[in-house]
Formats: sequence, C-alpha cells, structure tokens
Amino acid sequence: MKHVQKLTALFLAVMLILSASACGSTDAEDTEAVSAPDAGSAAADEGSDWSAQRSAGLEYYDAGDYENAADTFSAAIESEPNRAALFIDRGKAYFGWANELENDGDMEAALEFYEMAKADFEKALELMNSGEAADETTGNFEANTNIAETKLNYIEHFTSEFTRYNEYGATLFSDRDEYKEFEEFSTEQQDYIAALITAVIENDIDSIDLDILGDVFGGNGEYYTLWNGYKVWFRIYMSDSGHTELEIEIRPENGTGYYLSIEYDPFNTAKSTKIITYTTCQCVDWQWNGEYNSVYRFIGSEDEGYPEWSKTTAGVMADSKRDGTFTSSDGGSNTYADGVWVEDESGSADADKEYIGTIRSSKIWYAEGYELDDLYW
Repeated sequence: MKHVQKLTALFLAVMLILSASACGSTDAEDTEAVSAPDAGSAAADEGSDWSAQRSAGLEYYDAGDYENAADTFSAAIESEPNRAALFIDRGKAYFGWANELENDGDMEAALEFYEMAKADFEKALELMNSGEAADETTGNFEANTNIAETKLNYIEHFTSEFTRYNEYGATLFSDRDEYKEFEEFSTEQQDYIAALITAVIENDIDSIDLDILGDVFGGNGEYYTLWNGYKVWFRIYMSDSGHTELEIEIRPENGTGYYLSIEYDPFNTAKSTKIITYTTCQCVDWQWNGEYNSVYRFIGSEDEGYPEWSKTTAGVMADSKRDGTFTSSDGGSNTYADGVWVEDESGSADADKEYIGTIRSSKIWYAEGYELDDLYW
C-alpha cells in the first residue's frame, strides 16, 4: 500500500512539473508577441482593415518601435486617407522617432522626421477643421487638436533653432536667410520673376525691363527661391543716380543652368549704357559641372568713342568651381586648380591673395573662406 502511495505521489509530482512547464512556455510566447510583434505583419496582411492595422501600429508605438509603427499607420492611411486620427497616430510615431534621433545627437535626421510629423499633424488639423475627416470626431476632436497643436509648437521651436547644411557644408538652400517661397512674393513680383527666368532661359535678354525693378521690388535686395523645378538666386541693386545692377543664377537639379549679369547706367552715355554677361553651364545634382560658355557684351556710345564689343569665354566647371584653363576670344586665359586661380596669360597668380573662379566671376578673393552658400546649392 505504501508502495502504491509513493507511486501516486511521484506521478502527481511529475504532472505538476509538466503542467508548470507548459504554462510558463505559453506566458513567454504571449509576452514576446506583445513586446515585439512580427514586423509589418499587419501592414502586409491584405485581409486586414484599417482598424486592425491601426491596432497593430499602436502596439508598435507603445513598444517604442516607431519605424514599424509609422509603416503600419501608412498602410492604414492608404485605406482611409480621410481619417484624421491615423495622421495623428503616424505623426506621433514620426515625432517619437525624431525625438530619439535628437537625443542621440543626429540633428539632421531628427529634423527630417520632425518635418514629416509636422506634415501629418497639419493634415489632421486640415481634415478636422474642414469637416472632411471620416472619424467619429465628437469625443476625440478636441483631444486630437490639442495633440497636433502641442507637437507642432515643439517642432516649430526645434526647426527655428536649427540650421541644416548640405554635403558641402553650405546652408541648405531653403534654410538660407534670403530664401523666400515663390508664393510669398506678390503677384506682380511673381510675374516679373517668371518673365525674367523665361527670358534668361530663352536668351531673350532685350525683353528684360530694368526700368520697373524699383516699382516691382521697392528697392535693393537679394533672394533665393524655387521656380518650376529650378533653384534661383537673384540680386537687385539700384543707386540714386540711376545705376542699376541685376544678377540671376538659375540651376536645375540636372541639365542646363544659366547665369546673367546686367549693369545698366542710362545717364553715363559718355562711357557705357549696359554691360551684359550671359553664361550657360551644365548642372549635376544642383552643382555646376560641365562645359562653361559665356558671352560678355559691352554696349556703349559709339559717338563718344565707346563702340559695342563682345568676347566669349569657355572652360569647364567642377563642383561649382572653375577647373583647368579658361580661354577667351580676345586671347586672354586663366588657369585654375580645384577652383583656385593659379595663373593668367601673363604668368603666375598673386601669391599674397588666393582667388577662386566661380560661375559669376573669374577671380573672387578667397578671404576667410569664400561664402560656401554662393557655391553650393
């Protein structure tokens, strides 16, 4: 009898151990499934609706997996593009991702994701305020609005304190102090800028009206802007005596770019009335790279002994600086090594000053590091 009791006790002990082992295994699997769900499973499941995708995205978000959260919310947005809550969710995921990058010191990447978050929060507010949101917004409208506005305030503060730079160390084009969105110009200014750029591209320089510059822009100024896929810089200078200068540089991401300079002095008929430099060059990744061809025209008063004349100059640009020898039709030449002027037709360059050649000038004094923003867009 005692032998039977011992066997029974042993049997029960074994069963308890097996049962405990099985229960422990199930708990571990459940914990793993919640803390680290299968990446992208909800987004990839064609049978999932937006609600299921959102639930999966929220799990990722709560686990701190902002990348998969954002991807999953994006899949839900494809199904429900007018649901403001989804843009709030994805914006929060981008925001969390950006915050991690900011804490790691990767400010450029952080800014990129803050901008993406900003776009989502602004889209959510747009949907809710326009009445186009598909959400049942009665209970969540105020809360979602507060979330979006709070996050946007933080992003605005962050971006205002941070300047981005391109791979050359120059200020990112749209972050420059002189940058202005094309739509921010007045209608009259937009019309003038568009006509000016078109005239330069078509080499129709005579159609450019310098006499109305003061009325259109109200004075001197320097601007960067974007127009029809081109990055554009232009400068206006007008003196009280009537002397006018207009410069414009036009770069595509890839293709032919243009530079024009006009100096106009209507009252100085004894010397000249207009000096025009018109240049074309290829651009690669927004930088001047390729054959450079320029025409310089001096338009003076022949009666006063200053007849019109012109010359052409040709060479090669590399990463927005002159490279090699540039030759002119009047017999002149300038030679450059990685942009630095080393000699002209008369001999070696001035050893006391370092000059570089750019799209705008054959020799600019390289003092304390020439403005990188002028070179690299």
